[in-house]
Amino acid sequence: MTRIKLSMGCSLGLGLFVLVGPTAGCKPGKPPAGEVGTKAFEPAAPELRAACESALAADKTNGYAAAYSTLLRICHPRSLTPEQLQAVSAIMHSINGRLEEGLRKGDLQAQKAVQEIARMDKDGRISD
Repeated sequence: MTRIKLSMGCSLGLGLFVLVGPTAGCKPGKPPAGEVGTKAFEPAAPELRAACESALAADKTNGYAAAYSTLLRICHPRSLTPEQLQAVSAIMHSINGRLEEGLRKGDLQAQKAVQEIARMDKDGRISD
């Protein structure tokens, strides 16, 4: 099993793992991550709300790396409420699940995203 750890720099100690292998599904009765993210960022500053919407839009088009990068850039505990940090975590978990599914299916876009994500720093910038 291949594992890539992404550190988010959040004070809650959130971490994200991209696992190539089986994962747990979503819990029954939980709202979709996009819905959680949209609600949590409604009262946020316009630039934070726009970043969340951008990450959700990127995820819908399998823009895994762009979605991760955007979320990592806004994930600063001083600028987000606890609900927003939870929403970012839920969105990343959702993206992670879709990314893993793409990897299992041999999706080249997912494979490229894993390589890009592995090169990201804690602020979502890709280092060479």
